[in-house]
Amino acid sequence: MINLLTTQNFQVLEPVVVNGGTATAFYVDTLGADWVRIVLLTGAIGASNITKYIVTECETSGGSYTDITGSGATFTATDDGKIVITDVDYRSKGTRKRFLSVTVTAGATDCLVAALAMVSPKPGTPTSTSNVGAGCLGGVTKSVLAWNQV
Repeated sequence: MINLLTTQNFQVLEPVVVNGGTATAFYVDTLGADWVRIVLLTGAIGASNITKYIVTECETSGGSYTDITGSGATFTATDDGKIVITDVDYRSKGTRKRFLSVTVTAGATDCLVAALAMVSPKPGTPTSTSNVGAGCLGGVTKSVLAWNQV
């Protein structure tokens, strides 16, 4: 069972307009994690689509990140206000790398995006309600575009 009061929340990609380029998020250190949920939020998307949203991983925070297969999504101009959820499972030892990040690549027109990481500690990890971090995002209803479990 996942106790939401012990889940740590981090803003990994500040709300940003991507236009003809790439936005790369801050990294998330998953040491001691059972699972990590990455939530990508889209705002207004221009006539061009976001060509790539992907969760990446690496053994070191400053290393070369590689894509996690099955964690991506593609958007079109009709996908304003959507949410992409990617769950990364750390319960199987040795299958995932320690650090996660998010990469969003946009076409030639503006695309507004932001991302949040929710890190659930392994059972028995000392926790407190101060671990909640970013707090509650309640009261916001969005339609889910993709729910990836990797």
